[in-house]
Amino acid sequence: MKRILAAVLLALAAPLFAADPDRPAVDLSDGLSLEEAAALSLAENPRIRIAESGETVAVARLRQAQSTWLPHIALSETFTRGDNPVYVFGTLLEQGAFGQENFDPNFLNDPPELDNYRLAVTARLPIFDQLRRWSSISIAGAGVEQARLQSEAARQALRSWTIRTYYGVLVAEAHEQVAADAVKAAESTVSSIRDRFETGLVVQSDLLGAEVQLSDFRQQLIAAQGQKAIAYKALANVLGVPSDTPLDVTADLTPPAFPEMPYAELLAIGIEKRPDVQIAELSRRQASYGSRMAKGQFLPRVDTFANWGQSGESISDQNDDMVVGVSLSWNLLDPGRVYRVSEARANELAADAGIDQVRSEAELDILTAYSRFMTAKQRLVVGESSAAQSAEALRIVRDRYDSGLTTITEVLRAETAAVAARLSRLAANYEYMTGYAELLRSTGQFDSIAPFVMGAQ
Repeated sequence: MKRILAAVLLALAAPLFAADPDRPAVDLSDGLSLEEAAALSLAENPRIRIAESGETVAVARLRQAQSTWLPHIALSETFTRGDNPVYVFGTLLEQGAFGQENFDPNFLNDPPELDNYRLAVTARLPIFDQLRRWSSISIAGAGVEQARLQSEAARQALRSWTIRTYYGVLVAEAHEQVAADAVKAAESTVSSIRDRFETGLVVQSDLLGAEVQLSDFRQQLIAAQGQKAIAYKALANVLGVPSDTPLDVTADLTPPAFPEMPYAELLAIGIEKRPDVQIAELSRRQASYGSRMAKGQFLPRVDTFANWGQSGESISDQNDDMVVGVSLSWNLLDPGRVYRVSEARANELAADAGIDQVRSEAELDILTAYSRFMTAKQRLVVGESSAAQSAEALRIVRDRYDSGLTTITEVLRAETAAVAARLSRLAANYEYMTGYAELLRSTGQFDSIAPFVMGAQ
């Protein structure tokens, strides 16, 4: 019983998939198949929407980086007024209004106030920007791929949680039924023993022992009913629907025969396909682009620029001017460049270590999922035979008790063992289903719930 409760509670611990209370209610009272549950969770769960937003952000950053290949163009309109000699002299030249009289020293030293309306259009385009554009675009492109992989990881994790919570509901319902059957059988036992006690065929301790066991089974039933309510709420959260949405799962707990692969093959597939491993490798690539950008600071920078404008004492009467050019700048002394290159190199080394760490964690995750799945498979066989054997043992013990050949203690023990065997079989079915889901997720192969559909029919 403790194992089955632990399994169900594990499936319910999905706080990252909390439903948005502002989302509209969905009518699912006509039944919910496993396929429908998976489709609904991928469409409505907040975590998927967050991942998709991350992809949008990454694409926007890539577009920003790519836009640096385009020129920057600015338009300005300014008005100035003053009598500063330098301002007046230059403005008259800019307006094309400078004349012979403007050489008069009295004018040059004490000019009158002059208005100037200036319309200007400026453009600037880097020709070589010390490898910044190439590096920034490469880093942003890798970021887009990382965001896509993060979305894929979220979808695979959500499929696994859907399997857990969907079958968690079925386990909770089956657990309630087992508890209800146990209560019904215990009530029958108590009634039978009470009749015998009243006729003097058994002692009072037999009756008291049966009543204690009935009380225990009733407590288990109450707990199972509470766990079923929690299971339905957890499923609603994973589906991304309001927690009060009526749900009616239509599958059963009969597991299909899942295919098996050697651990070595699963490990190789997982290292190749797992999104987190690929993300770590992309981080290493980004770090190398960062080093290239840092080293580019030792190179010169080349820019082109152009300026066109109109200046005049009024808006209607203005003089045109134009300037174009190319500039080359080379920062000969910048002591911080050396340390920025060192920082970038350290980031590369950290990214290398990150790949090793992620791969090591992936290997452990795959081994854990594989071991759990294979253990659950073996428990299926044991659970089936144990349930059958405990049921037969209970029948025999009851017959012997009715014949006066054994004690009530043996009957109570057999009834408890029969209930425990049924719950253990439920736990084995659940762990087999969810174990295979985790095996698919851990190896990066959970792109469809098709392997589970047979068991959901």
